[in-house]
Amino acid sequence: MSIENTIDFRIFIAILRRRLLLIAICFLLVMGSAVTAISFIKDEFTAEARVLLDKKLSGGAVLELSQVPQLGLDKSAIESEIEILHSQTVMDTVIELLAATPLSENIGVKSQPASGVDEFMQKYREGLQTITQKESKALFFKEQVSEIETGFEQYQALLRGLAVTRVGDSYVLRISYTAESPELAARMANAFANAYIKEQRRMLALKSDQTLTWFQSKLDELKKMAQQADKSVADFRLRYNTQNGSGTTLNQLNVLVKESETYHQILDDYLDRYQTMNQESSFPVSESRVISEALPPPERSHPKTPILLGVSAIVALGLGVILALFIDLNEKSVRRAGQLRKELALPFIGFVPLLRFWQKIKTQPVNIIDGKSAVNQQQLYALQNPQSDYAIAVRGMAAHLSQLDSKPGMRLGMTNMDSSSASARLMYNLSEYLAMGKANCIYLDTNFVYGNGDKHSKGWVNLMAGEVKLEDVLLKSPHSNLHILPAGYARDIQVVSSLSSDAIKSFFQQLSSHYDRILVNLPDLKKSADLQNITPHLDACFINLKWGKSTVQSTQFYLHKSAIAPNKILGTLLSDTHIGKLKRHYGYDA
Repeated sequence: MSIENTIDFRIFIAILRRRLLLIAICFLLVMGSAVTAISFIKDEFTAEARVLLDKKLSGGAVLELSQVPQLGLDKSAIESEIEILHSQTVMDTVIELLAATPLSENIGVKSQPASGVDEFMQKYREGLQTITQKESKALFFKEQVSEIETGFEQYQALLRGLAVTRVGDSYVLRISYTAESPELAARMANAFANAYIKEQRRMLALKSDQTLTWFQSKLDELKKMAQQADKSVADFRLRYNTQNGSGTTLNQLNVLVKESETYHQILDDYLDRYQTMNQESSFPVSESRVISEALPPPERSHPKTPILLGVSAIVALGLGVILALFIDLNEKSVRRAGQLRKELALPFIGFVPLLRFWQKIKTQPVNIIDGKSAVNQQQLYALQNPQSDYAIAVRGMAAHLSQLDSKPGMRLGMTNMDSSSASARLMYNLSEYLAMGKANCIYLDTNFVYGNGDKHSKGWVNLMAGEVKLEDVLLKSPHSNLHILPAGYARDIQVVSSLSSDAIKSFFQQLSSHYDRILVNLPDLKKSADLQNITPHLDACFINLKWGKSTVQSTQFYLHKSAIAPNKILGTLLSDTHIGKLKRHYGYDA
């Protein structure tokens, strides 16, 4: 198996770890919904009665006369018996049994109040009688139709809790009934079992009555035939005694006597069977019997809270994992160095750690104090903490600069995507770092404010518009020989229109004659018009992306729109990086 086709479970575990919060939220939401839904589900109880289908119990004279060989119950025959249990004839018998016996007597609890089912049975029977009377009078009004529909719905509601199944391959039927109380469930299950037995006895009694009726008509016919035969013998003997008989007449008499005896024999046989059948019909025996009566179940059958909660937990975890994998695999934000190389084709310099609020990271605009001094204490985290990861990232940027061919007046810029404050902080720290190394540097902020901000601040944009002179807005750092030129505030569109490419080129040439390094905080990539005026006059440029927020697609789009020459891009940094999450969940160069 090739390496490409293998599954790295470490990546899978890493995805689950970094999306643990999403999985936990999904789990809590699904489980909360499941618990809420279970609390609204009514408790239901299922009682079970069992009936044995035994053909050997019935029979007798009726089956002997049917002349049909008795067969065992096959699958189709048992399915037919199950359908009989769902028939309306059995339902009517159930209604009669329930109406005849109150619920309290059925379960043996005298203090038990009558169930609502008893009231329903009485209303159901009255409704059937009313419907029958009205139908006989052919009164088909809207009220009648409504009553018929109501009776049918009640009939269906009563059958809804019934379930009849076969126990394995045996001749035993399991009659289960589900209701909101255990006593009602047991009563209904027993009612259906007894109604089924009663219906079988009724059918056998009906069959016996039909057979007895047939026997009665047959006996009457045989009696007439026997009487006719006796009369024929008597008449023939009368003629034989008054006349001289011959051998032929004697033979004829014998034939008549034999025929009479045969009729009497058949009549006797039929009488014997008729008496046997009459006795059996007075004690009807069904083909089935109840072998296990239903008892009130001690526990509810639905809902199964542990099972439902277990299934809900599995579904919740599965849904959370699927969402985590889907979001993670479709996430386009930049989090790894490998993404910059593979998807953006940009060189990578390093990760710039996220500075916490207690590390005084809030970037403030450079203001004038005492005429020529800049307030920038909260931006100097790298210099104040030289062993921090942030300081290491700043020194890494300086190391990349040292690899370039040094020339006087080198112009270096940094633009960003989604992290303008981090970009300004980085460039300022780099400027201070280089200035402390005795380099003659100037920090130029070209990311000016337009339409909002401090309207009293003056800076580079005002200098380009001719509103102020350089010595009026140029500041000096209190920590080094670094000079600082703030961005300033553009009051109207006329100030912005003065930022032409030729004017910016002339300004940079002027600065190059006075400084060894010109470090420029550029506008972000989305301000492509400003970048197109400035970046052609720079020697190199850094790209600063925000870890976990800047996306590959947006970076590609705005980087192409800004028209920054690829050979001028020194490298890319990922600022505001959660170093702990990067180590635990992503890896550095994946």
